[in-house]
Amino acid sequence: MQSSQIKATAHVSCWTCNFELGVLAATEKLHCGLAYYQVPAIERRLVKLDNYPVAAAYHKCIQWSLKVSTLKS
Repeated sequence: MQSSQIKATAHVSCWTCNFELGVLAATEKLHCGLAYYQVPAIERRLVKLDNYPVAAAYHKCIQWSLKVSTLKS
């Protein structure tokens, strides 16, 4: 892949998805939290990341939603 294609793919991918839960430092695997966020906030319970499917960093599914930053510059 050319660098411009990689940048475009990185923009719309699991890595930039609002449902992305994070990366386990030991395994460097990205986990999809779509199931977690589909539960109403008051009913959510924390469980190990291993319980959520591993997502490919540069993959994009039909549920993809842009990660919104709440930090102001």
